[in-house]
Amino acid sequence: MEKILTINGKKVSFDKEKNLLEVIRKAGIELPTFCYHSELSTYGACRLCLVNVEKRGLVPACSINPGRSRYGCCNKQQ
Repeated sequence: MEKILTINGKKVSFDKEKNLLEVIRKAGIELPTFCYHSELSTYGACRLCLVNVEKRGLVPACSINPGRSRYGCCNKQQ
């Protein structure tokens, strides 16, 4: 079942992406990572992929399940 998230004001559909980072990249936004690899378990220790999610604050995009996120995101903090 296809779902939709709002990322930087743009609606992005997703279905099988396993984390918010994959949805962000699907939207064509380059988000740097150091510790993330799609074939390994999520660790999220480097914090390079931090994004601001409405009503949650800063979270590592690699460790957030997009299917459970009801809020818009992602203004990259500098």
